[in-house]
Amino acid sequence: MRSMPRSAGVTSTCELQRTQLPNGPILNVIDTPGWFDFSIDLEIIGKELVKCIDLAKDGIHAVLLVLSVRSHFSREQQAAVQSLKHFFGNDITDYMIVVFTGRS
Repeated sequence: MRSMPRSAGVTSTCELQRTQLPNGPILNVIDTPGWFDFSIDLEIIGKELVKCIDLAKDGIHAVLLVLSVRSHFSREQQAAVQSLKHFFGNDITDYMIVVFTGRS
């Protein structure tokens, strides 16, 4: 997946990357756009969300929530977590791993 040091999102469409681990299992990672980037048109986010749900049809084992150490947990980010709960069920937070990025 692409990564860049910037405050706005890098991913503009849902992307699936697949790799086989050394001991045999296949690991699927879905990178999603726009969960916290409310400058993106909501219609585009909706279409990509539907695509993401389709890509995750085999189940979700973990959700990475990537936050910057330079900012507070905003209302928009809270709303994004609520939308994850809405689309994937309240138990999605049981699978959430929080990752902090940036330097202090």
